[in-house]
Amino acid sequence: MRPSIFNYFDCTLWLSTQKQETKGTIMAADANKVQVVIFFLYASIFLLGMNGEVIGVKACPLYCLDVEYMTCNGTTVDPPRCNCCLAPKGCILHLSDGNSVHCG
Repeated sequence: MRPSIFNYFDCTLWLSTQKQETKGTIMAADANKVQVVIFFLYASIFLLGMNGEVIGVKACPLYCLDVEYMTCNGTTVDPPRCNCCLAPKGCILHLSDGNSVHCG
């Protein structure tokens, strides 16, 4: 039995419908990718802060100097910090061997 011409057109119509559904699915996937990119863009802007300053992390070395006392702006600060990473800028660490370390 030969296939009729109506079966051919029905099959062609079904294939074209499937292609349109697949194209819609691909467009939906592309829209999801755009939404993810926009989310990460907004998240990075939020992390930069309101003033546009970059949020940073200060990494301190894991060693301590033998500090007897610390002076900041001419006044003695108690308790002294063990290295310049932990001390405020402009302070001086006075070591037990008589040397001084300026923290800048």
